[in-house]
Amino acid sequence: MSAFKNVVIVLAAGALSFAFLFFASYASDSMGGEETSPLNAVMPEAAEFTPVPADGLDETVTEVYLTDTGGYVFRLDATGYYPHMVILCGVDSDGKVTGAVCTESSESLGRETTYGEQFTGVTSDTVDDVPVITGATKTTKGYKKAVAIALEAFDILGGR
Repeated sequence: MSAFKNVVIVLAAGALSFAFLFFASYASDSMGGEETSPLNAVMPEAAEFTPVPADGLDETVTEVYLTDTGGYVFRLDATGYYPHMVILCGVDSDGKVTGAVCTESSESLGRETTYGEQFTGVTSDTVDDVPVITGATKTTKGYKKAVAIALEAFDILGGR
């Protein structure tokens, strides 16, 4: 097969791939599916998230969102074994954690993405009761501290 034929085949395959991706993307966008905010992962019942200033809160809190349900979602830049463990934590209007999830991390294990499941339903009075995971002590302590800071920020913002 000549080099010219090979180039034509590669270009044709590329054009077909591009066309498929373009039309698949168009079909997906036009199906009317509702976009879900990453904030919904920790506050699933909320439909609107309004940014509010994080003034006067712990420096770990980098962003705050007031929800249409009266709760808040906090973005925290925490430190586990390594710095820069970004955690989203939702707190409902009653002061209970609705969810916590690690969205970015410098940790090597990657299991910190599932630690947040342990915090659903905790309050500022019960956050210390969440156990620390052996073998990931610094990471889980950092996670727990971040959730405690979110609950404290909720109280400071007048959540309850």
